[in-house]
Amino acid sequence: MKRILLVIFILFSIGLRAQQIADPNIYGVWQLEYVESENGMESPGVDYKLTIRQGLLSFNTDVNECGAANLTIDGMMIEFNKQGCTRICCDGSRDPLGARIDYQGSYILQDDLLRITNLRTYVLRKVED
Repeated sequence: MKRILLVIFILFSIGLRAQQIADPNIYGVWQLEYVESENGMESPGVDYKLTIRQGLLSFNTDVNECGAANLTIDGMMIEFNKQGCTRICCDGSRDPLGARIDYQGSYILQDDLLRITNLRTYVLRKVED
């Protein structure tokens, strides 16, 4: 019984420590400035916003709204399980960039800029704490 409690305590401590690793400046509302890819730099045609809160993430595509409740920010990585999105219409119909948004990956905070890198690099500017 003591071993089970010890294992639970250790796992709980590791989970808390992982949440404490996240830079608190990452939380807030961010607006997409541009996307860098192998094809160059692409500016958005509509306003894309990303909201990051403790354990929650939400963002818009060009038409739909998406969210994820299983957000993990561990060190310099942003990860979340399958997100749920509205299905108002097909993403990419107003702006082609809307169909390709993927905010999972490694991140770097530089002043009021957030850079998230996976296959592309998403550069966002903080607009609200």
